[in-house]
Amino acid sequence: MINKVKAKSNDHIEEWGEVTNKIQSFYHWVGKNYFTNHIDIYRIVVGKVGLTASLAVLMAKHKAGEDTVSDWLAAGSDISMLLAGYTGNPAAATVATILGVAAFLTSDGFKDMASELLELTQKYGIADPETGGWLLPPNNQLMEMFPGPEGPDMSDAENTSSPIIIDLDRDGVETISLENGVFFDHDGNKFAESTGWVSPDDGLLVFDRDGNGQIDNGSELFGNNTLQADGTNASNGYNALKEYDDNNDGVLDENDAIWNQLQIWQDKNSNGRVDEGELLTMKQAGIASINTMYKNSSTTDSQGNLHKQTGSITYTDGSKGQSADVWFNTDTGNTRYDGDKNIRDDIRTMPYVRGFGNITDLHVAMTGNALLESLVREFISDPVKAKSSGLLERIIYSWAGVDGIAADARGEYIDARKLAVLESASGKPYKNNTNGTTNPLSGAAEVLKAEFAEFSDWVEAHLLAQTLYSEAFGLITMELNADLSGATWNFAAFEAYLDGLKKTDTKQYLQLSNIFYSYLSYSNHLKDMQDKLGIDPRHTFIGSENIDAIVGSSGDDILYGGTGNDILRGGAGNDTYLFNRGDGQDTLRGDYQSKAETNTLKFGAGITADQVTVRCSGSDNLLLTLAGSTDRILVERFFSGDNWNPLQVVEFADGTRWTMADLVARAQQGTDGADTLTGTSGDD
Repeated sequence: MINKVKAKSNDHIEEWGEVTNKIQSFYHWVGKNYFTNHIDIYRIVVGKVGLTASLAVLMAKHKAGEDTVSDWLAAGSDISMLLAGYTGNPAAATVATILGVAAFLTSDGFKDMASELLELTQKYGIADPETGGWLLPPNNQLMEMFPGPEGPDMSDAENTSSPIIIDLDRDGVETISLENGVFFDHDGNKFAESTGWVSPDDGLLVFDRDGNGQIDNGSELFGNNTLQADGTNASNGYNALKEYDDNNDGVLDENDAIWNQLQIWQDKNSNGRVDEGELLTMKQAGIASINTMYKNSSTTDSQGNLHKQTGSITYTDGSKGQSADVWFNTDTGNTRYDGDKNIRDDIRTMPYVRGFGNITDLHVAMTGNALLESLVREFISDPVKAKSSGLLERIIYSWAGVDGIAADARGEYIDARKLAVLESASGKPYKNNTNGTTNPLSGAAEVLKAEFAEFSDWVEAHLLAQTLYSEAFGLITMELNADLSGATWNFAAFEAYLDGLKKTDTKQYLQLSNIFYSYLSYSNHLKDMQDKLGIDPRHTFIGSENIDAIVGSSGDDILYGGTGNDILRGGAGNDTYLFNRGDGQDTLRGDYQSKAETNTLKFGAGITADQVTVRCSGSDNLLLTLAGSTDRILVERFFSGDNWNPLQVVEFADGTRWTMADLVARAQQGTDGADTLTGTSGDD
């Protein structure tokens, strides 16, 4: 098998130039869209061609039907070696690497090989043997990881993390923006936050306190996360420096004991990690002294980072330069966990949900939390009842580590556990701007409850997408463009499946559309697809098999009673009522609303206009009955002539549409039997 693969590879060595050109075009697309720190993944793959050999063997085994799950998990070792040193978006890097491997294996059928390899790695995931985590989680998590979900938040990103930057190239202190994809653990809590960062041309002043050759977190920078001798954090980087000014001359230089321990970190590839050659001595960086005196500033640069304190330095040639304590724009909700992962193999097969803020990915959390693991296993055994039984909330509380908090601990307006989840997921504490307390007032509490509900729906959707609806979500694929210049998500099969459900199973259609909508709640790059195929669950109301009384919201809602004799009340907004044959005897009940609002009754597939009889019922009600069944819909106060009428339009699956005038006319048509015809306040 190995010889066969090697022979095939050698057959195409002469075509390597053509193949690498194709890879370069894809990496250009990936770099433009997802690798804002400009790492050269193409160089990594081409430079480590030898490491693709085992993957070549694996693909050959797959073609012969001899591959196993263990084979694919083991493949993580090789791919992780290809990605050594890369710390940006590992999912995007993994995809780029997969395409490079496929290109090496063959130029004939390159697209087919790459697509198949991509599909299989999505199915099995790629484990990182060095950290114990995932390079690429299984179960189609790529859809949300490109470029990365935005996550729940209680405010916009803030200028919260402060290190001193040294101007190395003598053109002023420069930074890069939050959008460049750099992660760094500013506050030392094992969660690296998405952050603005120093430009590759300048450097951070650092003190490698533990001597491990890495700058692990903000305590090894000089800024507001530097720990002072009294145990408190410094107010800014210059005040942190003053503690090391032994002779109190306002300057740090070779006359101070710490000088030879200070270094300049020039993060040349902007990956938030120290790579070989990036830590410079002060002499290597050409710095002779740093002034500890500073001036306050309110300048925000073009990258969104605040230069709050500015100072000066002296170069070794005697010329003066600039330093600045830059308060980086930081998104504490968008994080990467840098702590111990060590995911057990059995947990890797369970549903995966990524974490936000100070909440680890679900797999990592379950590894150290037996209760959480048991709750997720309970969800897997019966996903349908998870929400109604309270299991979903118990999972979220345990996952965020807030299950021990008393529900009333944050005042009377919100469950303290829900607020604590949002605080953990956003990476910041809640503070009431009105009175300065940490307990929200009623108005703020409603906003926070809605944010928690969205997060809860998102978590549920990701669990359901890997359990009850795994087959449906498996229809969504990532495909390469014909010219291999990029990749796109293909939702065609998923959309066709939804269309089929719409005609045959309205309840399942609505539920899957709701789940899809929530699944993409934090993926703004797929908002168009979310709006096209998804239905907002906040405006979807689905009944049970029993008799239900369903009340909508003040927005544009969809109400479906299902089987049973249900009462449907849409409330304000342009509401849509759904009805299929066999749904029983429903009642539409109105609320006082604007005459500009239009409420629509939509009949399902198989119900045509000639099967529906329209009659008056009582003094001002409308009755629609379906031929050959006991199904009917009573529309209360249809003929009242006021704003309480809940129905303005009836639509059929074949496109037939009845307006109010059509309904009135049909209600006044006599039959061959004895009829009672009721007029309206208009000209009848």
